[in-house]
Amino acid sequence: MSTQAKKMSVVQLTILTFINMAGSGIIMLPSKLAQVGTISVLSWLITAAGSLALAYVFAKCGRFSKRDGGMNGYASYAFGPSGAFMAGWTYGLSLLIANIAIAITCVGYGAAFFNATLTPYETCMYTIAILWICSIANFGGAKITGQIGSFTVWGVILPVCSLGIVGWFYFNPTMYADAWNPHHLPFGEAVSSSIAMTLWAFLGLESACANSESVENPEKNVPIAVLGGTLIAAAVYIISTNICSGIVPNNILAVSDAPFSTVWSTMLGSTAGRVVAGLSVLACAGSLLVGSSPSHLFSKHRPMAASSQNCSPRWIIAAHQLKVLLPLP
Repeated sequence: MSTQAKKMSVVQLTILTFINMAGSGIIMLPSKLAQVGTISVLSWLITAAGSLALAYVFAKCGRFSKRDGGMNGYASYAFGPSGAFMAGWTYGLSLLIANIAIAITCVGYGAAFFNATLTPYETCMYTIAILWICSIANFGGAKITGQIGSFTVWGVILPVCSLGIVGWFYFNPTMYADAWNPHHLPFGEAVSSSIAMTLWAFLGLESACANSESVENPEKNVPIAVLGGTLIAAAVYIISTNICSGIVPNNILAVSDAPFSTVWSTMLGSTAGRVVAGLSVLACAGSLLVGSSPSHLFSKHRPMAASSQNCSPRWIIAAHQLKVLLPLP
Protein backbone atom coordinates (compact mmCIF):
# COMPACT_ATOMS: atom_id res chain seq x y z
CA MET A 1 0.00 0.00 0.00
CA SER A 2 2.85 2.39 0.82
CA THR A 3 4.53 1.67 -2.51
CA GLN A 4 1.31 2.39 -4.37
CA ALA A 5 0.89 5.66 -2.49
CA LYS A 6 4.30 6.89 -3.65
CA LYS A 7 3.48 6.45 -7.33
CA MET A 8 2.49 9.35 -9.57
CA SER A 9 -0.94 9.82 -11.01
CA VAL A 10 -1.48 10.27 -14.75
CA VAL A 11 -1.95 14.02 -14.22
CA GLN A 12 1.35 14.35 -12.37
CA LEU A 13 3.20 12.39 -15.05
CA THR A 14 1.59 14.50 -17.79
CA ILE A 15 2.82 17.70 -16.13
CA LEU A 16 6.28 16.18 -15.62
CA THR A 17 6.41 15.18 -19.28
CA PHE A 18 5.63 18.73 -20.38
CA ILE A 19 8.27 20.21 -18.05
CA ASN A 20 10.87 17.76 -19.38
CA MET A 21 10.10 18.85 -22.95
CA ALA A 22 9.93 22.57 -22.23
CA GLY A 23 13.29 24.25 -22.27
CA SER A 24 15.67 26.61 -23.95
CA GLY A 25 15.00 25.18 -27.43
CA ILE A 26 11.95 27.43 -27.81
CA ILE A 27 13.39 30.83 -26.99
CA MET A 28 15.09 31.59 -30.32
CA LEU A 29 12.33 30.18 -32.52
CA PRO A 30 10.26 33.39 -32.94
CA SER A 31 13.23 35.00 -34.72
CA LYS A 32 14.07 31.96 -36.81
CA LEU A 33 10.46 31.42 -37.86
CA ALA A 34 9.99 35.12 -38.59
CA GLN A 35 12.63 34.75 -41.29
CA VAL A 36 10.19 32.42 -43.06
CA GLY A 37 6.95 34.14 -42.03
CA THR A 38 3.84 33.24 -40.11
CA ILE A 39 3.17 30.57 -42.73
CA SER A 40 5.40 28.51 -40.43
CA VAL A 41 2.31 27.85 -38.30
CA LEU A 42 1.57 25.10 -40.83
CA SER A 43 4.98 23.60 -40.05
CA TRP A 44 4.05 23.64 -36.38
CA LEU A 45 0.90 21.64 -37.09
CA ILE A 46 2.78 19.06 -39.17
CA THR A 47 5.55 18.77 -36.58
CA ALA A 48 3.09 18.48 -33.71
CA ALA A 49 1.27 15.64 -35.45
CA GLY A 50 4.54 13.84 -36.12
CA SER A 51 5.76 14.41 -32.57
CA LEU A 52 2.55 12.93 -31.17
CA ALA A 53 3.12 9.82 -33.27
CA LEU A 54 6.75 9.59 -32.12
CA ALA A 55 5.76 10.15 -28.51
CA TYR A 56 3.28 7.28 -28.68
CA VAL A 57 5.88 5.00 -30.29
CA PHE A 58 8.47 5.81 -27.62
CA ALA A 59 5.92 5.26 -24.88
CA LYS A 60 4.99 1.82 -26.21
CA CYS A 61 8.61 0.84 -26.90
CA GLY A 62 9.59 1.90 -23.40
CA ARG A 63 7.00 -0.47 -21.96
CA PHE A 64 7.94 -3.50 -24.08
CA SER A 65 11.71 -3.14 -24.43
CA LYS A 66 13.91 -4.87 -21.86
CA ARG A 67 17.16 -3.37 -23.10
CA ASP A 68 19.06 -0.32 -21.86
CA GLY A 69 19.93 2.70 -23.98
CA GLY A 70 16.60 4.17 -25.01
CA MET A 71 16.13 4.46 -28.77
CA ASN A 72 19.29 2.52 -29.62
CA GLY A 73 18.02 -0.29 -27.39
CA TYR A 74 14.79 -0.28 -29.40
CA ALA A 75 16.71 -0.26 -32.70
CA SER A 76 18.80 -3.26 -31.67
CA TYR A 77 15.77 -5.54 -31.82
CA ALA A 78 15.39 -5.03 -35.56
CA PHE A 79 18.85 -3.93 -36.72
CA GLY A 80 21.24 -5.52 -34.25
CA PRO A 81 24.30 -3.90 -32.62
CA SER A 82 25.21 -1.87 -35.73
CA GLY A 83 21.75 -0.29 -35.88
CA ALA A 84 21.86 0.36 -32.14
CA PHE A 85 25.19 2.13 -32.51
CA MET A 86 23.97 4.31 -35.38
CA ALA A 87 20.81 5.30 -33.52
CA GLY A 88 22.51 6.04 -30.22
CA TRP A 89 25.68 7.69 -31.41
CA THR A 90 24.11 9.99 -33.98
CA TYR A 91 21.51 11.04 -31.42
CA GLY A 92 24.31 11.74 -28.94
CA LEU A 93 26.13 13.88 -31.51
CA SER A 94 22.94 15.86 -32.08
CA LEU A 95 22.88 16.64 -28.35
CA LEU A 96 26.45 17.93 -28.50
CA ILE A 97 25.55 20.22 -31.41
CA ALA A 98 22.42 21.30 -29.53
CA ASN A 99 24.60 22.46 -26.63
CA ILE A 100 26.39 24.87 -28.95
CA ALA A 101 23.08 26.29 -30.17
CA ILE A 102 21.90 26.75 -26.57
CA ALA A 103 25.16 28.50 -25.64
CA ILE A 104 24.78 30.93 -28.56
CA THR A 105 21.22 31.62 -27.43
CA CYS A 106 22.48 32.26 -23.90
CA VAL A 107 24.94 34.83 -25.25
CA GLY A 108 22.23 36.55 -27.29
CA TYR A 109 19.90 36.94 -24.33
CA GLY A 110 22.84 37.96 -22.13
CA ALA A 111 23.61 40.78 -24.55
CA ALA A 112 19.96 41.88 -24.36
CA PHE A 113 20.08 41.79 -20.56
CA PHE A 114 23.19 44.00 -20.42
CA ASN A 115 22.02 46.10 -23.38
CA ALA A 116 25.24 45.28 -25.24
CA THR A 117 26.03 44.83 -28.91
CA LEU A 118 28.45 42.01 -29.67
CA THR A 119 30.56 41.38 -32.74
CA PRO A 120 30.59 37.86 -34.24
CA TYR A 121 34.05 37.33 -32.74
CA GLU A 122 32.87 38.34 -29.26
CA THR A 123 29.81 36.11 -29.58
CA CYS A 124 32.08 33.19 -30.48
CA MET A 125 34.40 33.81 -27.51
CA TYR A 126 31.56 34.16 -25.03
CA THR A 127 29.94 30.99 -26.40
CA ILE A 128 33.16 29.01 -25.92
CA ALA A 129 33.55 30.43 -22.40
CA ILE A 130 30.00 29.44 -21.41
CA LEU A 131 30.48 25.91 -22.74
CA TRP A 132 33.70 25.52 -20.74
CA ILE A 133 32.21 26.96 -17.55
CA CYS A 134 29.16 24.70 -17.68
CA SER A 135 31.30 21.65 -18.50
CA ILE A 136 33.78 22.29 -15.68
CA ALA A 137 30.93 22.87 -13.23
CA ASN A 138 29.80 19.28 -13.80
CA PHE A 139 32.93 17.69 -12.41
CA GLY A 140 31.53 18.16 -8.92
CA GLY A 141 28.82 15.61 -9.70
CA ALA A 142 25.56 15.56 -11.61
CA LYS A 143 23.16 15.62 -8.66
CA ILE A 144 23.45 19.35 -7.98
CA THR A 145 23.39 20.27 -11.68
CA GLY A 146 20.22 18.24 -12.14
CA GLN A 147 18.59 20.12 -9.28
CA ILE A 148 19.67 23.45 -10.78
CA GLY A 149 18.32 22.43 -14.20
CA SER A 150 14.93 21.49 -12.76
CA PHE A 151 14.71 24.98 -11.25
CA THR A 152 16.09 27.10 -14.09
CA VAL A 153 13.74 25.58 -16.70
CA TRP A 154 11.04 27.79 -15.18
CA GLY A 155 12.97 30.74 -16.57
CA VAL A 156 11.59 29.66 -19.95
CA ILE A 157 8.24 28.25 -18.91
CA LEU A 158 7.02 31.32 -16.99
CA PRO A 159 7.57 34.07 -19.62
CA VAL A 160 6.61 31.82 -22.55
CA CYS A 161 3.40 30.50 -21.00
CA SER A 162 2.36 33.88 -19.60
CA LEU A 163 2.87 35.42 -23.05
CA GLY A 164 0.08 33.17 -24.30
CA ILE A 165 -2.28 35.04 -21.95
CA VAL A 166 -0.94 38.59 -21.71
CA GLY A 167 0.11 38.79 -25.35
CA TRP A 168 -3.44 38.72 -26.71
CA PHE A 169 -4.05 42.22 -25.32
CA TYR A 170 -1.26 43.52 -27.58
CA PHE A 171 -1.84 41.27 -30.59
CA ASN A 172 -2.37 42.95 -33.96
CA PRO A 173 -4.07 40.63 -36.51
CA THR A 174 -3.11 42.89 -39.42
CA MET A 175 0.57 42.73 -38.47
CA TYR A 176 0.33 38.95 -38.23
CA ALA A 177 -1.33 38.65 -41.65
CA ASP A 178 1.25 40.93 -43.29
CA ALA A 179 4.02 38.62 -42.06
CA TRP A 180 2.46 35.49 -43.62
CA ASN A 181 5.06 35.02 -46.37
CA PRO A 182 7.22 38.17 -46.52
CA HIS A 183 9.78 36.68 -48.94
CA HIS A 184 7.14 35.19 -51.26
CA LEU A 185 8.60 31.69 -51.03
CA PRO A 186 6.85 28.81 -52.78
CA PHE A 187 4.41 27.09 -50.44
CA GLY A 188 6.35 23.81 -50.21
CA GLU A 189 9.68 25.53 -49.64
CA ALA A 190 8.31 27.84 -46.94
CA VAL A 191 6.69 25.02 -44.97
CA SER A 192 9.53 22.50 -45.32
CA SER A 193 12.24 25.03 -44.45
CA SER A 194 10.75 25.64 -41.01
CA ILE A 195 9.90 22.05 -40.08
CA ALA A 196 13.44 21.33 -38.85
CA MET A 197 13.24 24.41 -36.60
CA THR A 198 9.86 23.50 -35.12
CA LEU A 199 10.94 19.90 -34.52
CA TRP A 200 13.83 21.25 -32.42
CA ALA A 201 11.35 22.47 -29.80
CA PHE A 202 10.10 18.91 -29.22
CA LEU A 203 13.54 17.58 -28.31
CA GLY A 204 13.04 15.59 -25.13
CA LEU A 205 9.90 13.66 -25.99
CA GLU A 206 12.09 10.58 -26.46
CA SER A 207 12.76 10.52 -22.69
CA ALA A 208 9.20 11.14 -21.60
CA CYS A 209 8.59 7.52 -20.64
CA ALA A 210 11.62 7.32 -18.33
CA ASN A 211 9.37 7.43 -15.27
CA SER A 212 7.09 4.57 -16.32
CA GLU A 213 7.99 2.49 -13.28
CA SER A 214 6.88 5.30 -10.96
CA VAL A 215 3.34 5.77 -12.24
CA GLU A 216 0.12 4.00 -11.43
CA ASN A 217 -1.10 1.55 -14.10
CA PRO A 218 1.79 2.32 -16.53
CA GLU A 219 0.37 0.29 -19.42
CA LYS A 220 -2.55 2.71 -19.62
CA ASN A 221 -1.25 5.92 -18.08
CA VAL A 222 2.20 6.27 -19.68
CA PRO A 223 0.88 6.66 -23.26
CA ILE A 224 -1.82 9.04 -21.98
CA ALA A 225 0.75 11.15 -20.12
CA VAL A 226 3.22 11.21 -23.02
CA LEU A 227 0.56 12.23 -25.54
CA GLY A 228 -0.98 14.72 -23.11
CA GLY A 229 2.37 16.33 -22.30
CA THR A 230 3.23 16.58 -25.99
CA LEU A 231 -0.15 18.15 -26.76
CA ILE A 232 0.31 20.75 -24.01
CA ALA A 233 3.81 21.54 -25.27
CA ALA A 234 2.54 21.85 -28.85
CA ALA A 235 -0.22 24.25 -27.79
CA VAL A 236 2.19 26.41 -25.76
CA TYR A 237 4.76 26.48 -28.55
CA ILE A 238 2.32 27.30 -31.34
CA ILE A 239 0.54 30.05 -29.41
CA SER A 240 3.66 31.69 -27.93
CA THR A 241 5.73 31.78 -31.13
CA ASN A 242 2.88 32.94 -33.35
CA ILE A 243 1.64 35.62 -30.97
CA CYS A 244 5.07 37.25 -31.21
CA SER A 245 4.49 37.95 -34.89
CA GLY A 246 1.39 39.96 -34.05
CA ILE A 247 3.19 42.13 -31.49
CA VAL A 248 6.57 42.91 -33.07
CA PRO A 249 6.96 43.78 -36.79
CA ASN A 250 8.41 40.94 -38.82
CA ASN A 251 11.51 42.84 -39.96
CA ILE A 252 12.46 43.56 -36.32
CA LEU A 253 11.59 40.13 -34.95
CA ALA A 254 13.56 38.31 -37.67
CA VAL A 255 16.86 39.95 -36.68
CA SER A 256 16.40 39.89 -32.90
CA ASP A 257 18.96 37.91 -30.87
CA ALA A 258 16.52 37.77 -27.94
CA PRO A 259 13.01 37.56 -29.44
CA PHE A 260 11.00 36.98 -26.27
CA SER A 261 12.85 39.83 -24.57
CA THR A 262 12.02 42.03 -27.58
CA VAL A 263 8.34 41.07 -27.37
CA TRP A 264 8.06 41.78 -23.64
CA SER A 265 9.90 45.09 -24.10
CA THR A 266 7.37 46.06 -26.76
CA MET A 267 4.45 45.17 -24.49
CA LEU A 268 5.56 46.35 -21.04
CA GLY A 269 8.75 48.33 -21.51
CA SER A 270 12.49 47.74 -21.35
CA THR A 271 12.51 46.60 -17.72
CA ALA A 272 10.19 43.69 -18.49
CA GLY A 273 12.35 42.80 -21.47
CA ARG A 274 15.50 42.72 -19.35
CA VAL A 275 13.82 40.53 -16.73
CA VAL A 276 12.81 38.04 -19.41
CA ALA A 277 16.33 38.17 -20.87
CA GLY A 278 17.81 37.42 -17.45
CA LEU A 279 15.43 34.51 -16.90
CA SER A 280 16.30 33.14 -20.34
CA VAL A 281 20.03 33.30 -19.57
CA LEU A 282 19.44 31.29 -16.40
CA ALA A 283 17.33 28.76 -18.33
CA CYS A 284 20.01 28.32 -21.00
CA ALA A 285 22.74 27.94 -18.38
CA GLY A 286 20.65 25.35 -16.57
CA SER A 287 20.10 23.41 -19.79
CA LEU A 288 23.82 23.45 -20.50
CA LEU A 289 24.68 22.32 -16.98
CA VAL A 290 22.53 19.23 -17.48
CA GLY A 291 23.28 18.72 -21.17
CA SER A 292 27.06 19.00 -20.82
CA SER A 293 27.21 16.71 -17.81
CA PRO A 294 29.64 13.83 -18.40
CA SER A 295 27.18 11.51 -16.71
CA HIS A 296 24.47 12.76 -19.06
CA LEU A 297 26.56 11.79 -22.08
CA PHE A 298 28.44 8.73 -20.87
CA SER A 299 26.49 7.02 -18.10
CA LYS A 300 25.26 3.54 -18.95
CA HIS A 301 21.68 4.75 -19.23
CA ARG A 302 22.41 7.24 -22.01
CA PRO A 303 22.45 6.65 -25.78
CA MET A 304 26.13 7.42 -26.40
CA ALA A 305 27.26 5.16 -23.59
CA ALA A 306 24.96 2.34 -24.57
CA SER A 307 26.18 2.44 -28.16
CA SER A 308 29.81 2.50 -27.01
CA GLN A 309 29.26 -0.79 -25.20
CA ASN A 310 28.34 -2.62 -28.40
CA CYS A 311 30.19 -2.12 -31.71
CA SER A 312 31.75 1.35 -31.37
CA PRO A 313 35.29 2.17 -32.49
CA ARG A 314 37.90 1.65 -29.81
CA TRP A 315 38.45 5.36 -29.16
CA ILE A 316 34.75 5.71 -28.33
CA ILE A 317 34.93 2.80 -25.90
CA ALA A 318 37.96 4.44 -24.28
CA ALA A 319 36.04 7.70 -23.94
CA HIS A 320 33.20 5.84 -22.24
CA GLN A 321 35.65 4.20 -19.84
CA LEU A 322 36.90 7.65 -18.75
CA LYS A 323 33.91 7.81 -16.43
CA VAL A 324 35.93 5.60 -14.05
CA LEU A 325 38.30 8.57 -13.59
CA LEU A 326 35.54 11.13 -13.13
CA PRO A 327 33.38 11.72 -10.03
CA LEU A 328 30.22 10.53 -11.77
CA PRO A 329 27.23 8.94 -10.00
